[in-house]
Amino acid sequence: MEQGLLSAVRQNNYTQVTNYLLQRVSPDITDYYGQSLLMLAIRDKSKRVAQLLASKGANVNYRIKQEGKYGDTEANEIMAGLQGRTVLDIAIESGDTTLVDILVRKGVSLNPENEAESPLYVASQNLDPVMLHYLSRHGAKATSRTARSILATVAQATYTEGMYREVLFRVVDFWVDQGVEISVSNLSVASPFRARIIDGQNSIDWDIDEMVDFVESYRKREIRKFKEEDNEIRKGERDQIADAERSVRILLNANQVKLQKRKELDVEKRNEEREQTAAKSKRYNDILTIAVVVIVLMFGVVIIIYLKYGSLGLRVWISVFRRLFGKQAKPIATTSVSTTIQSENKLAEKHTRHNTALSAAEIRGWKKDNTVNITLEYLTIEDMINPIRLCNEHEKAVRKMMWYIRRLEQYPDESVAQTLGSKGLLPHLKLLWKKTDQSMVRNVYKRSLYLMVENYGARDKRVLSFLKIIRKDY
Repeated sequence: MEQGLLSAVRQNNYTQVTNYLLQRVSPDITDYYGQSLLMLAIRDKSKRVAQLLASKGANVNYRIKQEGKYGDTEANEIMAGLQGRTVLDIAIESGDTTLVDILVRKGVSLNPENEAESPLYVASQNLDPVMLHYLSRHGAKATSRTARSILATVAQATYTEGMYREVLFRVVDFWVDQGVEISVSNLSVASPFRARIIDGQNSIDWDIDEMVDFVESYRKREIRKFKEEDNEIRKGERDQIADAERSVRILLNANQVKLQKRKELDVEKRNEEREQTAAKSKRYNDILTIAVVVIVLMFGVVIIIYLKYGSLGLRVWISVFRRLFGKQAKPIATTSVSTTIQSENKLAEKHTRHNTALSAAEIRGWKKDNTVNITLEYLTIEDMINPIRLCNEHEKAVRKMMWYIRRLEQYPDESVAQTLGSKGLLPHLKLLWKKTDQSMVRNVYKRSLYLMVENYGARDKRVLSFLKIIRKDY
């Protein structure tokens, strides 16, 4: 039955594995070479089978300690290669964090007593930064000596081959975050991990030129990466400012449209008022003209009658009236029907006038504009140079150097020469740098100072020698 379970695991047959385990076959049996069932399942990336074996109590901390068989040379060579391997080693080498997670959930040891067997070394040797961060998040740790040894060993083994340089640098980033210093003196220390890959030697035989090239390449990458990140930040700020400017333009255009509409309404209102005033004036002038004509005509008639009859007495007017109109009949008496019709007509006319009356506010109404101003805020270049709060007097000294360079860039060469003397800025930088403890200064300030001195070198090439001092003390 044990052979059947081994075969089922190798074939990734979940159903058969379940049946054998239900028949109480041990989940910790091993094959001829000492590999456990859990190792075989993880190596084949059979996640369901691995999960099943772990849930049934398979030993997640199992380590191969199989002894060689007499006379079986080929098998002995395979066993020698597997000797000391753990289930976690195989899971890490798979590069699949979900397989490692199965073991972590079952309590696999991430910090063995012998740090030379650290899972962080396996992940580093596998050039897997994702796995390194996963293990670190779940509690895997290493002492500063072990961390330095892991990085030195893996860097030599990989960098000298000239392969996977960028992936290697991502692994280096992880160990730098753990506090490992990237320098020739630090990476030259003996490493216990060399015994795992070079026949029992306990020292690093890394060629010094290759080691220097590695350190310089990594530092150049860090500077280039810092510049790229700075450019991305600046681009993001420019995009934000451009978006804000577009928003302001849109608001200004909207306000201009509202103001234009308001002006058009005001012009229309004034034109209408002028038309109404002109109409009233015309009606008044017409009435006045008619009144004047009537008065003139009446006055003319009076004069004509006086000239013709020589008198304006009552008899004269009766005579004139009879001649003009003849004998006049008596007026028809007003009936109740006609009176009713006239009253109804007046009421209808009044009702019509009442219903059609509209106020000027109803015809030409508009609301008050309540648009508010927008205030733009943006970062200055000094904020870019000083992104982190100063922690100690040494960082203040470095910040003073950066500020001094910024001030000098604003003055002409004659003023700078009068202020600094014939030797220029270099002696002042050396003096301040000598007074600081570089270990107390964070890398962001060192990089910022490096870049500012490098830029100032375009003006005064003498300061470029100071860059070598910074690189040496970095």
